[in-house]
Amino acid sequence: MSSGAGGAIKTILDAFIDPGDIVLVEEYSYLGTMRMLLSRGAEVIHIPTDESGMDTDILEKTISSFTKAGRHPKMIYTISVYQNPMGMTLSLDRRKKMLEISQKYGVPILENESYAD
Repeated sequence: MSSGAGGAIKTILDAFIDPGDIVLVEEYSYLGTMRMLLSRGAEVIHIPTDESGMDTDILEKTISSFTKAGRHPKMIYTISVYQNPMGMTLSLDRRKKMLEISQKYGVPILENESYAD
């Protein structure tokens, strides 16, 4: 149980994010979640985003680069439907690609779909 999406995100971040953990987010992301990540000392990496959502080619290159350097990103955070603040929706092709990347590199996805309705 939580007090809305923000409460659920806070609970998840409290449980999984430690100072220095890498979290990959859309180029612009919801300020409330950004504050939570930064207050935990997360290293937030912004992935370029366009009208189809997070650029999954760049997402994969970024994860691969960190992995080769011996650092493993902790999480991918996305607002997949009517993204706040940009208003775009992650395309089906990019959703599938993001899942493939998540599985390939073992990086979980925290999807905030609070604007879907």
